[in-house]
Amino acid sequence: MPALHKYLSEQGLHRVEFTVLHPGGPRIIEDAERGLGLYPAAEGQAKPTRHSWATLHEHANLGGVGVLAVLARTHDDPPADGARGLLLGLGPGFAAAGATATWQA
Repeated sequence: MPALHKYLSEQGLHRVEFTVLHPGGPRIIEDAERGLGLYPAAEGQAKPTRHSWATLHEHANLGGVGVLAVLARTHDDPPADGARGLLLGLGPGFAAAGATATWQA
């Protein structure tokens, strides 16, 4: 998490408004929520990890392509125009790849 926080700070992303987070299991999502301060969601706002949870519940762990299923859900139920977010994929042996994004409606 310290390396991710450093990266987000370098990118000027101080508040993650949406995520496209690999749904590898409850612990991955819960740890990301805690580490990024996403849990619980602010009142009246959609939970930034809702698409990861929905994908996990509906399909279980799809492996690496799971993040693409989350991205598809995000397109179907998008964040607000201009929202800043994090795309994060995780792999075996603890490999991670991430990017920041700004949603364009």
